[in-house]
Amino acid sequence: MSITQQNLPAYGIGIADFVVRAKNGSAGTVNFGETGVCDLLQAQSSNIKIGDSSSAFAVFVPANTGGVSVYYSIVGIWQEQVAAGQYGKIMLRGITEAKAFGATTGINKAESLSIHTGSVNLRNPGAANAGKCIGIALTADATAVAAASAALVTVLFNGIEGFGTTDITTP
Repeated sequence: MSITQQNLPAYGIGIADFVVRAKNGSAGTVNFGETGVCDLLQAQSSNIKIGDSSSAFAVFVPANTGGVSVYYSIVGIWQEQVAAGQYGKIMLRGITEAKAFGATTGINKAESLSIHTGSVNLRNPGAANAGKCIGIALTADATAVAAASAALVTVLFNGIEGFGTTDITTP
């Protein structure tokens, strides 16, 4: 997480948002708050240049795309609705709203969130197919008890390094 010195506010730390322009590599539309993973498995030339639109680092697909490793990839949160094959903004680090759900109690404040291969939403720990912690819930939603009822919650998000190597639980 980038920590920057800011003039305002006078107290606390500033978290720098890291948002990039990326291609929706899926066959469908992605929506604000959904997760996307960097498609490092796509066919590409061996001469990848930074900023090249054909680079694997420029294409993100939904987390529930078959064959894509969500555990060893870069994860982002889409910041807008993006049609298939089009470019849009995806956040890799910062504070944002993200779709999330929890197994039975919904999302609790200060709970860790991880990628979930069965949906395009973040999920609280303890689920099958859940990876390391990449988000910490800053707001709660008791109604988000399944992928179908996922709600937008505010999260501290880090889809590059994550927050540790394994899931953490609510303090």
